[in-house]
This record gives sequence, C-alpha cells and structure tokens, in this order.
Amino acid sequence: MKESDRHTHRVRIACIFALLSGIALLAGCCFCIGFPPGTPGGCPTCPPSGSDGVMYVANNTGRSVTRASLAGTFGAASTLDGTLNYPSGIALNASAGEMFVADAFAGIVKANLDGTEVETLPVSGLSNPEGIALDTVAGKLYVTNRGRGEVIVANLDGSDKTAIDVSDLISHPYGIALDVGAGKMYVSSAGNAALAVFNLDGTGGELLAWSSQYDSRGIALDLAAGKMYVTDLLYNSVVVANLDGSNEKVLDLGGLLDEPWGIALDVAEAKMYVTNTKSSTVVVANLDGTSAEVLHIATLSSPMGIAILP
Repeated sequence: MKESDRHTHRVRIACIFALLSGIALLAGCCFCIGFPPGTPGGCPTCPPSGSDGVMYVANNTGRSVTRASLAGTFGAASTLDGTLNYPSGIALNASAGEMFVADAFAGIVKANLDGTEVETLPVSGLSNPEGIALDTVAGKLYVTNRGRGEVIVANLDGSDKTAIDVSDLISHPYGIALDVGAGKMYVSSAGNAALAVFNLDGTGGELLAWSSQYDSRGIALDLAAGKMYVTDLLYNSVVVANLDGSNEKVLDLGGLLDEPWGIALDVAEAKMYVTNTKSSTVVVANLDGTSAEVLHIATLSSPMGIAILP
C-alpha cells in the first residue's frame, strides 16, 4: 500500500471514529481519496462541496489535475494514478461524477471526480490531443487531434470512434466547445486569427475570421447571451464576440493575463476563470472583464484546461 493510501485509510478511520463519537469535524476529515494529502489550510485532501463551487485544472508540466474551490482555496493535485504525462484539456460529466482529460501523450484519461477509478480510453489514432468537450445527452466526447488536423468523436467509453478532418479550415485545432442545442461545435486554431464552427457531424464548416486574435486556445460559450469567449495566448487577452464571430471585443482582464490558455464560465454568477500557463495562476473576472483578480493555488504547474462545477 502506498504511503498516501495509508494516510487516507488512517484519516478515514479517525474521521469515522470522530463522527460516531459526536466529536466536531476534524480538519483532516475529507474523503476525496484520489487527491493526496498535504494541502495547506483547511481540508488536506480536497475542497469543500459547499456554495463556493469547485474548479478542476489540467497541469501540463505538473502532470496532474488540481482540484480547488472557486475562491482558490483548498487546492490539491492528483496524478490520476500516474497516468498523466502532458495533460491539456479537461471536461466534466457532473451527473456521472466523472472527469475526462486530453493528454498529448497519454491519450484520453477518464476518472471519477475524486481521482479514483482511472482508465485510459481505447481511442486509436490520437496525435497530440488538446481540447475536449462532452455531449452528455448523446453520450459523446469531442477531442481536438492537433497533430492530424482532426476532431475525434467517440462514445464516452472510447468506443465507436470517428475522425473528422477539419484541416481545410483549422490546421492546428486546439480548443473546442459545443452548442448541443444548435448542433454546432466551435474549434479554435493556434497561430492564426480564426475560429471555425461546424455541425456536430463535421459538415457545414465555416471560418469565423476576426482581426483581434492571433493565437487562440480555449473556448467557452455563454449560449443564453449568444456569446463566445476565446483566450489569446500571444496577446494576453480574452476575445468576446457573438457566436457568428461579429461584434468582437478584446478584454485584457486588468493586465493580469500571462499566456492564458483555458477558460470556463460561471454564467449564473457572471464570472470567467482563465488559466495563466506562464505564471501558473488562475484569473477570475466578471464576464465584461472587470474586477479581475489572481488566484494563487500552490499545486498549479503550467495550467491549461479548466472546468468548473459552480
């Protein structure tokens, strides 16, 4: 048994004893057993599941996933049993309690939200997978396959894989976001001022060109407002535009962005969360770019993809 597992076992016994004895909850009583102990402050293994909400962040050089509260506290990292090598994209299936991580070398890794029951999905033909998005209603995952200019579509268990060639419009696909209701997927392209929208089956591709962006990475959609938010790695900004690419606006988030990559929206609270790969931080701001602040989470290491559970 690994030392971290021994620690978790001891903590569980202590916590169960404490609860049965009517003793107040101890600082170490937390059962997110896939995330190792040692987090400074509060619960040592995972953030609380209260009103703060939770973020999951793929640490590229850290070869791990960080779980933290949306306030930036209680950050803990898991290597998902050592399977991660170069993780970039991350997506959550909240109803099933699962996370899916796109890893450039390990492929597509699935695990429970607590970091347990880790498996690498049997998806063939992957070459530098970067972004990932889920259609949980149809039971499908969508992955940008950067090395081959494709979007890979498969069942959530990795079966029934289809490769969609998007290279005519997007030569190096990175980020991906879905509008399932409209049957659309949005794919970003690194290194040029473009973003493309396709039907979910890959047909009807259309390039959405704009002047403000050069190196697009993460994409997030506010479907109720009809807006997309795209990170620009080169110009340290977030570009917000209508879903057809019009009415673009560049947000610098108070100058706090430092090679931004991933982005996630909490539409109900009108907040965005953006990862800074260079400074290993997360910036939270209003959707209009105001009131930005930096969250320093100790376990972040070149963070890329981010997903949240508000």
